Amino acid sequence: MASLQRKEEALKTIIRNSPIRYICPQCFRLFPREDLLNRHIREQSDDTHAALAKGKSAEQSDMEEFLTSYRLSVNTSVAAENIPPSPDCFAVDFVVKYYHSFSDTTATLERRVDTLKEIIQASTIGFVCPICLRGFPRPALLYDHFRKRGDDAHALLGERSAEEQWETRMHAGLAKRTSRKQRDIEEFLTCYRQSVRTSMAVEDIPLNSCCFDVNFVVEHYRENIGTQH
Repeated sequence: MASLQRKEEALKTIIRNSPIRYICPQCFRLFPREDLLNRHIREQSDDTHAALAKGKSAEQSDMEEFLTSYRLSVNTSVAAENIPPSPDCFAVDFVVKYYHSFSDTTATLERRVDTLKEIIQASTIGFVCPICLRGFPRPALLYDHFRKRGDDAHALLGERSAEEQWETRMHAGLAKRTSRKQRDIEEFLTCYRQSVRTSMAVEDIPLNSCCFDVNFVVEHYRENIGTQH
């Protein structure tokens, strides 16, 4: 099982490799752009969202109302001077840093990992490529990614770095998960363990799309720290 620090690193990378940039801390809706976040906040009818919409107001009373609602939504006691102006205060990294934190300190590592998992759960990401940590909503799109990245027909391996060659080989190997040939299955399992950096037993790796489930990959990602490729 991967350490909490490894899990945090993996989850952050998965989110950064996605379109997700902002989050509404009140309802955990995710947005790729500031304008979509602002529209969401404006269109809600409750008092909390109405107060969050005042984050750019020049009025002192509006800003005080915003800060009060923001800290309640994030469940933090972080000092007002440490809260950046909108939209930066709604950036995923900032919300995760202070979500459920108190006494002006950042959230604990365990809390941050839990928050990152909640964000992934609220997104469309269900499956992940363990090589480049890109998320996908469906297995079919993930397998298409494996095939495209594993196809070296349009690039000479001699023109690629050792890392790029390794990634191409791993993608090609993972693309064989759907094969019924024993040799292909063995190659898939070898590539899977190398790309996840895990020493888990072969019998513990699901031979279906569950092995690429985002929670499964994060749980085992880089648990075998000493693995080299």
